Amino acid sequence: MGLVFVAYQRVTGTPWRRHSYLPSRLAAQGTLGKPVAGLECVGRERLDYALLRPGDIILILRFQENPKEPPLCSLNGHDAWVWHMGLFTGSSENAFLHADPFYGVVNEAPLRDYLSNTWLSNEGVCVIRPNP
Repeated sequence: MGLVFVAYQRVTGTPWRRHSYLPSRLAAQGTLGKPVAGLECVGRERLDYALLRPGDIILILRFQENPKEPPLCSLNGHDAWVWHMGLFTGSSENAFLHADPFYGVVNEAPLRDYLSNTWLSNEGVCVIRPNP
């Protein structure tokens, strides 16, 4: 989340502290942007990469409950919570930039590979397009 806030602040000049630190509240309030039609809450297997644009905020969804906030949406009939986020880069690999919580580094990774990593239990995404 810090990576997204730093990038957003540099582009817009809006201090990151003006935003909620709860991803579900960020999405509901629209303070970073609006959900992209067709990508508001979509399973990893149904993600249409053609709808993504560089700079889109990717909220990674899991069925694992986050006790600090309500679920963001319902995905395939199950409540889904945000557990990670990053920025879509638009590279040829459909990569996203994220702060890797396991290695402590900023990493650009193919989004499809990250979502299909069964160890992480990533179920889908919600995509937010930043306000112009």
